[in-house]
Amino acid sequence: MKKISIIGNIILDKYYKHGRKKENYGGITYILSALSVLFGREADIFPISIINRDHFKKAVPVLKKYKNVNTGFIKKTDRPMNYFSMYFDKEEKYYNYYCYLNNIAIPYCMVKPHLDSDLIIVTYITGDDIRFKDLTKLSENAQGLVFGDIHHFIYENPVNGIKPFKQIKFRKEWVDCFDIIQGTAFEWEFLLKNSPLNKYTENLVQYPIKEMEKRFSQAAKHILKGRPEILLLTDGKFGAFAFYKKENRIVSSFKKPRSFKKIKDTTGCGDTFSGAFLYEYMKTGDIKKALNFAVYLSSCKTQVFGLWDSSPKFNRYLFS
Repeated sequence: MKKISIIGNIILDKYYKHGRKKENYGGITYILSALSVLFGREADIFPISIINRDHFKKAVPVLKKYKNVNTGFIKKTDRPMNYFSMYFDKEEKYYNYYCYLNNIAIPYCMVKPHLDSDLIIVTYITGDDIRFKDLTKLSENAQGLVFGDIHHFIYENPVNGIKPFKQIKFRKEWVDCFDIIQGTAFEWEFLLKNSPLNKYTENLVQYPIKEMEKRFSQAAKHILKGRPEILLLTDGKFGAFAFYKKENRIVSSFKKPRSFKKIKDTTGCGDTFSGAFLYEYMKTGDIKKALNFAVYLSSCKTQVFGLWDSSPKFNRYLFS
């Protein structure tokens, strides 16, 4: 039986389409739901989070539907609920957002009981989900894999609903807290902006796939000299890369996503990618297989709204 712990905040996602509003609990719930369905009885999953007291009563029952999820380490707070409002046009294309992200850092005392996990996931939902000093302690004492998703780490607290970028001074000590790190092309570009590696990643998102791979490989050579074993770079509809160590050299793999005529919902696709990659990698140890499965499942997530579950609408993709 695997033990998986997920550190990060739960937020309320609000969708505005065709004059109608839908709500769904997001944040770490997307990767949690994907891992829960994939591992089934083979893993116990522990979300470590802090949530507004009123929403605690609504969000926890949603998570309790997943039989292998232990919600005993989600704590309540009187601080306002984090939320993210997304607006879509008539063609269901995402065009605007408004957010309130109340940076509630999860203290080390909440993490300490989970250092024996086979996998600890740190996902930066609000940008400061765990402070660096506590992340360092976690990293030094964790007994299993430590996975990090850059996500909103590159953003400051929202101002008038808009997320300004942090003035990040790149810290090698931060990336060396993780065994596997995931980020979009844009997130990696911004993370490395004020570092010597910027010469490889500046304007990374503007390059075609082959050039992007060539440039990021140069940055990966430096990052992978430390603790990280695998760097994941996702690029939405274009696919994803894995950069990793192999026989004293850095190699990369790339996978294109499955294409669909119509996109229903892209929220949580990156988290689905993370969950699928970690599931397959922990089962097989094969990075290429894990990348292929992650790209496939995250592209399938565009066809369904909400969290993964065991209903037929999701299972048709899992077992096809």
